[in-house]
Amino acid sequence: MLSAALKSLPESTQKAVSPVFITLDPKRDTSEKASEYAHFFHPLITGVSGSKAQIDQLAKRYGVLYRITELEDSAMDYAVDHSSFFYFLSPNGELLEKVPHTLNPDMLVAAIQRVTDNNKEPQ
Repeated sequence: MLSAALKSLPESTQKAVSPVFITLDPKRDTSEKASEYAHFFHPLITGVSGSKAQIDQLAKRYGVLYRITELEDSAMDYAVDHSSFFYFLSPNGELLEKVPHTLNPDMLVAAIQRVTDNNKEPQ
C-alpha cells in the first residue's frame, strides 16, 4: 500500500517524506535484510533493524502490538504477529497520525498530503 501511495504522489511530495520500515524481528532481520526488503517495494523506503530492546521501546512508545508465535513443525520456527498501521512522525519523533493498513492506498495518500502540507514553511 505504501508503494502504491508513493507512486501516486507528485515527486515533490515524495521527497517531503522519509518512509521507514522497521522490522519487529531483529533475530532474523539485520538492517541490510530490512533495507533489501523495503527497497523491493519502493526505492524511497528505508529498512532498518535494531536490538530487541530498541524495537520494544519504539513499539511501546507508538502503541505497536506484536508477539512471537512458535510454529511447530515449521522451518521458520516462529512467526511475528503484529498490528498493521502506518505511523507518521515529525522529525523530532512526535506521532502526527496513525493510519490503518487497508486494501486501498487512498487513506495513506490523504495522510501523506496532510502531514506534508502541515510541515510546509509559510511563505
